[in-house]
Amino acid sequence: MSRDLRLLQDWGRATQPTPAHVREVADRLQDRGCFGSPAEASLHGLPAPTPHDLTRTRGGLARRLADLPLARTRPLRAGRHVAAIAAVAAVVAVIVLPRPDRVLSERLESPADWQERAPTSEVALRFQGSGSLSGTAHSPEITWETGRLEVSVLPEHDVHLVVETREARVIVTGTAFVVERSVAQGSVVSVSQGTVEVVCRDEGLTSVGAGSRKDCPPVSAYGWLARALLLQDRHAAAGEVLASAETGLKRPDARGAVAEELGAIRILALADLGRDTEALAAAEAYLGRGHTTREDEVRRTAVRLARVVGGCARARPHLEVLAATDPEAASLLAACTRGDLP
Repeated sequence: MSRDLRLLQDWGRATQPTPAHVREVADRLQDRGCFGSPAEASLHGLPAPTPHDLTRTRGGLARRLADLPLARTRPLRAGRHVAAIAAVAAVVAVIVLPRPDRVLSERLESPADWQERAPTSEVALRFQGSGSLSGTAHSPEITWETGRLEVSVLPEHDVHLVVETREARVIVTGTAFVVERSVAQGSVVSVSQGTVEVVCRDEGLTSVGAGSRKDCPPVSAYGWLARALLLQDRHAAAGEVLASAETGLKRPDARGAVAEELGAIRILALADLGRDTEALAAAEAYLGRGHTTREDEVRRTAVRLARVVGGCARARPHLEVLAATDPEAASLLAACTRGDLP
């Protein structure tokens, strides 16, 4: 290697910008209004260089430097080359400097009125209900508890937003969608623009496009009980009520008063469907376990079913329990005793 080339490389190392110099350049560019433009947004959107990229760039610069026609009589030209290289290095350093990611932390609470929030320039929220906002400006995280949440995220802005409910996880990069949640219905995700990825707790990942929706049902026994009671209030088909009650009874947290209520609802739904033998067996098992939730209602149902399935002989044990406080049951017991009823 020639002496001129060694001197030039030493000079290049000596003029390599320090972190302080880079910060100074960045501050000057900021003061002159160079940042905040579309060009700056595009530059920040570029991926950070990998170690392989940096090694390849340094190698390319070294090869170009070795090919330059250097002469002892033209030191100023060499100086201009080194200065240019140092300037390029400074600009590259400024471009790849990571932007600070603002931390988000806010309670979203509006049980009665609609509220609007714009936690970042790329994300807009409109909601009626309650939840919380956390994460960062580039990775917002919303935990939604109850009510309706409308979300709009500008596409192609490197924003990765996630909405979490008890039943679902919604992953968004750029779209407009709505999340509705209640104890009885679980979580419903409706998409108006773009595509979101939805992961229901008891299912895998599903892509939901514009004009479509995804229902994530309750994940607790109490949630399924709430759904069954809601269906009863709406006079839904007995098959729907039965399906909700049986799903709730299969949940690992189905116990105590919740399990008893689900069991009673199941018995009544079976009876409404005309499945008398199943309903009577379920009612007698329910009463045999000493459940007190809706005991009288279940026992009266057992009397009606027992008379159909097995006559007075099958109904008598239940009539004897009810007769002390129920005049109708006492009358039926007397009729069975006299032999007036089969």
